[in-house]
Amino acid sequence: MKFNLTRPLQIAQWVSYILGVGILQIVVILPLAVLLFHDFYTRLLPSDSSVWVPLDNFNSNASGLNTRFKQGIVCVSPDKQLPGLKPNGLSQPIALRCHTNYKLDMKLEFYCHSLDAIGNSKGTDLQYAVVSLSDDSNLFYRYRQPVICRNQGATNVLEGNNHAKSRMEVLRNEWLNSLSLEDIADISPQLENIEISIDLPNSNGEILLEPTSGILLRRSFEQGLRNWMLRRWRTTYIIGTAVFYISLSFIFVITCMATFLIFTKVYGKHQKQ
Repeated sequence: MKFNLTRPLQIAQWVSYILGVGILQIVVILPLAVLLFHDFYTRLLPSDSSVWVPLDNFNSNASGLNTRFKQGIVCVSPDKQLPGLKPNGLSQPIALRCHTNYKLDMKLEFYCHSLDAIGNSKGTDLQYAVVSLSDDSNLFYRYRQPVICRNQGATNVLEGNNHAKSRMEVLRNEWLNSLSLEDIADISPQLENIEISIDLPNSNGEILLEPTSGILLRRSFEQGLRNWMLRRWRTTYIIGTAVFYISLSFIFVITCMATFLIFTKVYGKHQKQ
């Protein structure tokens, strides 16, 4: 009995080729694309182009549902490294580059606990938060947003949740207020301090801020594309890595085809001889 192994061997050969190319794409080309784009991004937008400042690093003054955060700004020359903020929850001045304009973004996540016993069946009151941004003399920005406050008459939705993780998830889902604002102010290098105020008028209680609350100072570039890349850095990394990956794959395919054609031509000449 004779077995024809030509077809299975051809299939095994093509499968090995496909696996080899796939492994090469995942192990070599994709990491190389990530590294090349990261190098390109950091050269185009240095690491100190944006500064994240948690509100825990501000000087805070709370009075009921009125909370104020104030911090000074220091100027650092371009020939010196920009010092980073230590995540220790202590007051630290904000270090920015001299002669550089910045855009300010703000992210606030907080709980509002009202001492009033008046509210709906769930014990929540609808209030308005007034967020203000200023220095000693000028008001740069003001924004009003509805927020939910939990009062003393609130039904305890945490009852029946024995696991700490699920209890925290219920608390966040029910009463965490989130506020995200972009390009709310232009910060000039002459500014010496910055103050953020969170007010809830006509209420009696307190505000509890999440550690994730803070401001982002982004360097303002003349080119709109660089500003967009700094704001949407995740999207930029995905698109940029994909472009570099496609380019490297194209170069790899062209190189393999050219090598194959040259090898075939040379091998054909040797066969004729």
